[in-house]
Amino acid sequence: MGSLENIKIVCTGFEVTAEARENTIIVFKKLLDEAPYGAFLEINLEKVASGISGRIHISSLGGEFKASTIDMTPQDAVDTLSASIRNQIIEWKTTRFADTSAAVLA
Repeated sequence: MGSLENIKIVCTGFEVTAEARENTIIVFKKLLDEAPYGAFLEINLEKVASGISGRIHISSLGGEFKASTIDMTPQDAVDTLSASIRNQIIEWKTTRFADTSAAVLA
């Protein structure tokens, strides 16, 4: 599973239980396993008037992946963000060698 050193989670304006934080870490460790080698993941969750604003950014030599959302709960935001990034990674995997002159091994 992805390394904890490669994950940064910032929560602003609300309390996160230890269990919820651990579940979130597990979700994103699995996501890092799908990402290009050596990827670093940063997620920001913030309480706003309309719910929870979430932003995720994965950076690596193989590519960058970003998503944002506003959902009612932190868990909903995590689910939406991880699904969006997972779709981007799947797309990246299917096209990364389409132009062999610009192929990046990751």
